[in-house]
Amino acid sequence: MESNLSTRLKSVLIMLLSFFSTGLIFAQDKGADLTVDINTNKGGGAGEWYTNPTYLIIGGVVLIIIIALIMRGGGSKN
Repeated sequence: MESNLSTRLKSVLIMLLSFFSTGLIFAQDKGADLTVDINTNKGGGAGEWYTNPTYLIIGGVVLIIIIALIMRGGGSKN
């Protein structure tokens, strides 16, 4: 009888704990009212170097070449 009551009490406590923790999680859903001005054309220049896709493509090609050279192992092995 004692263990049955203990088991039921534990399950009720777990249910209440999950109910209140879910309420706390949903209470944090509202975000802050922020107005952010995103200006990608500062000063009329071409922007930062990392926003240019040409540099990303060249960097990717160089990375692939370096990985291929490393995996190749430096030549023939007998």
